[in-house]
Amino acid sequence: MLPLESLKAKYMEKESLTSSLGPDKLHRLLRICSEADSSGEQLSSDQKKAELLQDFLSESLPVESPKSNLSERLTTLCKISGIASEESVRDLLTYPKTDVRLLRMIRDNYKKKSKCADPEVEQVATTIYYAAIAYALVVHNMKITKFSLKDLQNAFSLLVNMEWIPPVLSSLFGKAREYCQNNSEV
Repeated sequence: MLPLESLKAKYMEKESLTSSLGPDKLHRLLRICSEADSSGEQLSSDQKKAELLQDFLSESLPVESPKSNLSERLTTLCKISGIASEESVRDLLTYPKTDVRLLRMIRDNYKKKSKCADPEVEQVATTIYYAAIAYALVVHNMKITKFSLKDLQNAFSLLVNMEWIPPVLSSLFGKAREYCQNNSEV
């Protein structure tokens, strides 16, 4: 076993890996490494949002208590439309016959969820909120929000380019953005 003195001397003999770099090059190298760490954090945040979005899309809409007259009507409406109340939000947002009432339920449910303090949950819930609005515009030619078409166009323009949003929703946002452009209010 080497004494502490000889270990210290042995490591001191080795030349530092950065000794050939001047201060400017060292600063640039450290900045590049720092940026790489930041982008790694961004990727993990995007990945977290993508996973959370998949979780939210796989949920079914919460059904109100059976005592509620509205719940009975919606259950009947789902059966008439051929949509089981157990359908996932993803299915409801891609099924061509999803009723506007169900879209409003999705919108309202995810509007409530978007009030969460966690920024990722807020962003993902807001995305589904806008997906319900986009679906109503594109499929039913109906606006289910007080936002202007110009405001919606801006929101859809942002959402269509988010990397963590799956292609089916990106496509929906693209169609909704085009709808808003073609039908802009005067």
